[in-house]
Amino acid sequence: MKERNSSWGNVAKWYDRKVKMKGHFFHENSILPRITELISNLNVETLVDLGSGQGILERTINQNIRYVGLEISPELITQARKMSRSKSPQFVLEDLGKPLRKSYEKFDVAASILALQNIENYEVFFRNASQLVKKGGHLILALNHPYYRIPRSSGWEIFPGNKKQVRWVSSYLKVQKIPIVMTPGERSHSKKQITWSFHVPLSIYITQLTKNGFIVTEMQEVASPKESVGKNAKRENIAREEIPLFMILVAKKVI
Repeated sequence: MKERNSSWGNVAKWYDRKVKMKGHFFHENSILPRITELISNLNVETLVDLGSGQGILERTINQNIRYVGLEISPELITQARKMSRSKSPQFVLEDLGKPLRKSYEKFDVAASILALQNIENYEVFFRNASQLVKKGGHLILALNHPYYRIPRSSGWEIFPGNKKQVRWVSSYLKVQKIPIVMTPGERSHSKKQITWSFHVPLSIYITQLTKNGFIVTEMQEVASPKESVGKNAKRENIAREEIPLFMILVAKKVI
């Protein structure tokens, strides 16, 4: 099957408006506080950002950490350099679904913030991560929850039996390639911008980590901090607190 172009270059301007300096709502309130806490608990002098986008992690971490961001989209790299907090930002053009184009140093930490689900060749991604992390170092993955948050195969619904809000999942074990319309308001088909999301079950991610010399040391399941209002607020808020939409995996390089 033909490999999909998963670069977000064609939606770079839209993504930059959405993320801005501090990140979108879930970046700012769910993901980045946990990532920075995890990094602060590790002995980190060097960090490589896998799928760095427009550089949100670089602007968030301690500036004493030497940072390198790898990103497939030159448009997003341009935006990252403009907003960087560093005097000499290191953002490098790399497709992490292909073998690395150049040799890099070994890093204390590799982090990937909501980027892995946009990379089709996950096997190469994990091999690249293994090459980049030193023995004893760590890989931190922030993901859309592999079970509960699958585009077109999961969603919210009111269960008719007890009127509770539930999360349904219709397909999980199969690896999926899912087109995402990033500009749904456009009536013209030619103006609609498409990106690709790649669903992979958690078991495959764990197997890939193990094959590439990592062991999982921590897993966090992150629920949405949003709150509903209106007549359905109570059941929506209960469901939101119980059903995580994100997952963070921490894995240590042991080989």
